[in-house]
Amino acid sequence: MQALTDLMQNLRGHWQFLLSEQQELSEQWRDAYYLRFRKSHWAKWQETVPDLLAALDDLDQVMQQAQLATRDP
Repeated sequence: MQALTDLMQNLRGHWQFLLSEQQELSEQWRDAYYLRFRKSHWAKWQETVPDLLAALDDLDQVMQQAQLATRDP
């Protein structure tokens, strides 16, 4: 259970790092290579990762509820 929470925190931290790095790149590199990267790759990550993090949050909540429901009184 704690492993999932740790994984989610780790993923969020890495995602925040990637967002800040991408922001820096967008300010420094305004050439065809960057624009192609942004369109071909970065856009997919921006669509996928937030949904993945939300799904992991949902999974964590379900697992916590299941664990509470199956504990012996």
